[in-house]
Amino acid sequence: MKKHITLLVTAVLAALICTSCASSKGSVVENPTYTIYFVRHGQTQFNVQNRAQGWCDSPLTETGIQQAKQLHDKMSSIQFDGAYTSISERAYDTCNYILEGTGITPIINKDLKEMNFGSMEGEPGNLLWDDYSYRLANGWTDKGGEDWQMLGERATRAVQKVVDDNPNGGTFLLTSHGMTILAYAQANFIDSPVMADFFKKYPTGMPNCGCIKIVYSNGTFELVEMPVEAFLLDK
Repeated sequence: MKKHITLLVTAVLAALICTSCASSKGSVVENPTYTIYFVRHGQTQFNVQNRAQGWCDSPLTETGIQQAKQLHDKMSSIQFDGAYTSISERAYDTCNYILEGTGITPIINKDLKEMNFGSMEGEPGNLLWDDYSYRLANGWTDKGGEDWQMLGERATRAVQKVVDDNPNGGTFLLTSHGMTILAYAQANFIDSPVMADFFKKYPTGMPNCGCIKIVYSNGTFELVEMPVEAFLLDK
């Protein structure tokens, strides 16, 4: 009889322990925090040739590869919990160079693609800005492409997806494109002094492998740094 009681007690305790473990594994962090590093790709062939490079693509140059590897070294102290990348080769390759050795496979998100320039894709860069004030106001919708609001909205979706996919928070890498990053910042932090300071220092836009830092906590996104000075590459 004692033996049966002992076995019963042991079984109950084991069940309680297993239930506790399962509950712990499935627990959700209350008010999780997200740190997001939003990175532009390295230098490409079209960058060197000064050609419009939106939804069309060109590979990283040797300089671009070295830039991505240098950013890998500068980010080596960050423990990423996941990564997302534009489907474009230049951003995808940059992401994988940064993640080398982490074992993380980036998730492709088409919302991270660059501005769509329509029929201006691949054209000389000076032709892309044929009417500067018009392009700032209307983008390239008259050419079959996008405007800044469209780009800002899908870039915002891409960042929000990080939060939606990862209920317990964490630190994440996003690799994308210069205009996409700027459109996201303008759509969400237009009055931020961080943005005003950025345009004073970088009037031509985000440098290759430039990075902005965003923190999400208690239901609010904050633009912390633009660009992250510690990650700026050597000229």
